[in-house]
Amino acid sequence: MAALIIQGALANAPRVETSEVDAVLEQVPCSTLYRFAPREGVEYGAAFDWTLILDIAADLASISSGLWLLYEKFIGNEPERERHSAFLLVQIRHPDGRAKQLTIKCGTSSSEGFEEEFQRAIAELLEGGEQVDVRDLEATYDNGGQWVRVKRYDF
Repeated sequence: MAALIIQGALANAPRVETSEVDAVLEQVPCSTLYRFAPREGVEYGAAFDWTLILDIAADLASISSGLWLLYEKFIGNEPERERHSAFLLVQIRHPDGRAKQLTIKCGTSSSEGFEEEFQRAIAELLEGGEQVDVRDLEATYDNGGQWVRVKRYDF
């Protein structure tokens, strides 16, 4: 089964427990979830907090809904002044390195608008490029040392 990588982070958001974010992302269908686990003594710049390895046959509407729910739960319900600069950063990446970056922030029109943008980005990334098997991507993350698997989808 061919795969794409979705990575993300809640930026400028109020303090959120990792387990709360994981609980939402664990509901995203047809995906394996990884959590960034920085190595002690290594300095990192900005980093994504989580990675989903996604089976491209997945229901994209369910996935975009899960991402919208993450925004709504941890940013969208905050008072206007606190959510003004907060956003959910989402990067959809093809294993060949091509990527599309999306944000959900205060002023994003609607979940339907985000869903359309999300599906358009995935369609563009799937045009051309060699497909990589889900299990090969999982092996890369499992053996990379910076990511801890939270949930595995039985592809």
